[in-house]
Amino acid sequence: MTAKRRTTDPIPPPQSARDQIVSGARRLFFTSGFRGVTMDELAAELGMSKKTLYQQFRSKDELLLAAIDAKFSQVDAELAAVMAQPDRPMPVRLKDLLTTLQRHIHEIHPAFIRDVQRSDPALFQMIDDRRQAIIRKHFGALLDQGRREGAVRRDLPVDVMVEILLAAARTLVNPARLVQLNLSPQKAFSQVLEIFLHGILAKKDK
Repeated sequence: MTAKRRTTDPIPPPQSARDQIVSGARRLFFTSGFRGVTMDELAAELGMSKKTLYQQFRSKDELLLAAIDAKFSQVDAELAAVMAQPDRPMPVRLKDLLTTLQRHIHEIHPAFIRDVQRSDPALFQMIDDRRQAIIRKHFGALLDQGRREGAVRRDLPVDVMVEILLAAARTLVNPARLVQLNLSPQKAFSQVLEIFLHGILAKKDK
């Protein structure tokens, strides 16, 4: 039985046509690959005309950039929300950050990564740069705080810990490397989380 909405519950605002298009593009592009999805297919998926798509976006490339920007904005906002909980112990927030990062990495399938790597290396580099910036911003701040509180090992520089995490993130979005390692993204991330947490946390917090 579906619970009834209480009169005090906020009603979510309706999505604009532009937001609907970006949301649908994210779902299809990240799952099936950018090159494998046409504007006709996207219009059909969204139940709108192709004319409506082109009223909001002049090209599929422009829509791709909007989908990527929306993705990074959401990741940044969700990681910021985890950081804005100072009452939660640092190791718990670290796990929450890693879990949030894992969820977003899993949204992006190998087909999309291959498309961008092969067809637009500059865009692939931009994506990697933004991913690095977000990881440095949130994880760097939390690890620095953890060192001050004694929850993170003091003999490991924060910059080195962040670089290890960045290297792991690059592996998780590299389909060829995962095949070589005979790992699924889910299994790889579970192992990364286990190694990272047990490697950096002070003994009392493991």
